[in-house]
Amino acid sequence: MSPKVRMIVGLVALVVIVGSAVFSYRMLIGTAPDAGQPAGRVVAPSGGSGGGGGSAGSTVNTPRPGGKNAPAAVVNPAARAALAKVGTDANAESTWREAINDPKLPADERQNLIEDLNEAGFANPDQPTTADLPLIQARLALIEELLPKAMDQVNADAFREARKDLLEMKARAR
Repeated sequence: MSPKVRMIVGLVALVVIVGSAVFSYRMLIGTAPDAGQPAGRVVAPSGGSGGGGGSAGSTVNTPRPGGKNAPAAVVNPAARAALAKVGTDANAESTWREAINDPKLPADERQNLIEDLNEAGFANPDQPTTADLPLIQARLALIEELLPKAMDQVNADAFREARKDLLEMKARAR
């Protein structure tokens, strides 16, 4: 086989491999044309103050219609990263507020950004300490401010759930 033919065969093989990898990736994240409706995926913020509910960079899949679990990209990863600093950093809070009030953001992502106020930013949300009380109080005050102005029922219900969880954390803090 001539060098020219070998090069063409090699390029064709490379195109097939790359195309297959791209298609597999698109199937994985649920954006392939025949993949159906994508499921939600929450990516825990990396670095920072430890986050909660999992290790940095971990994912939690939500069910797709038909009972399948398949990850899909978070629509607003900046808001997810900012969540850990809500109550302690004005810039992070601003990013988070914009996201939860963005009607283009999927309802389940807005809901998770609100409900996870009791997890993100805490060293151990299952065993809160008195050192966590200022953050708990700041987030409770934020919820009291924002709940009456919730953009829809999804946000209002998420604020109520977060408030309930934060009040339980406050009562358990030792």
